[in-house]
Amino acid sequence: MSVRYALHIEYDGGFFSGWQSQNVSPLSVQKTLEQVFFKLTQETVSVYAAGRTDSGVHAKGQVAHVDFAKVYTKKRIFKGGNYYLKNSGVQILDVKIVDKAFHARFSAKSRVYKYILLTRPSDSPLWKSRAWWVNRPIHMTLLQDAAEMLKGTKDFSNFRNSSCQASNPVRTLDQITIEDMGSFLCLRFQAKSFLHRQVRMMTGAMVYLAARRISTKEFSEYLSPGNDGRKPFTAPAHGLYLENIIYDDFIF
Repeated sequence: MSVRYALHIEYDGGFFSGWQSQNVSPLSVQKTLEQVFFKLTQETVSVYAAGRTDSGVHAKGQVAHVDFAKVYTKKRIFKGGNYYLKNSGVQILDVKIVDKAFHARFSAKSRVYKYILLTRPSDSPLWKSRAWWVNRPIHMTLLQDAAEMLKGTKDFSNFRNSSCQASNPVRTLDQITIEDMGSFLCLRFQAKSFLHRQVRMMTGAMVYLAARRISTKEFSEYLSPGNDGRKPFTAPAHGLYLENIIYDDFIF
């Protein structure tokens, strides 16, 4: 009988083609973990994540699960896994043995992404792959107005990539918070689920409005599915982080 383990994971998206394994892109987080677990246990396994992050997108709090045919201590999976993951761009933060009913993706009640903006006049060599440098004044009132317009249940057809496979473009955005940290702004988005590239496109639209590159009318038209199909600017992947996955009675 197999045993299911939940994994709390952190990774630098710059190392990978994204979470999901693809034949043409072998450097995925999923494939890296599966290869490491084979080295550790000699078992061929599949690792399933709560969120399929794109190429370049980071994770502070990704959650995944994996089934092993044998029972291993949490210490072996944690220490042994991280030994083989050294310098790979991904590390395991914690391990739990969970019920087989738990599924990293389908058991999730909510997902939290954050986007970091660098808003000072000069770029940063230290944050070049960690934040989006916006070299224009950001008007906080307009940024807050944009957040209010996006919150709630809406048709986000214009806020998804053309390759998005979701059958329904309606999503409920529970929260958007804006944290001013001096030279940085941190935007947080919480919802049960997001469309493909929705967070990056919402960020792009919010920043363009707050920098007065588009008008409030143009921003509101993005939320009108019957418009001419124009989509907002997609913010760069390197400023986006999967920060947290929320479950019922399950905390890492």
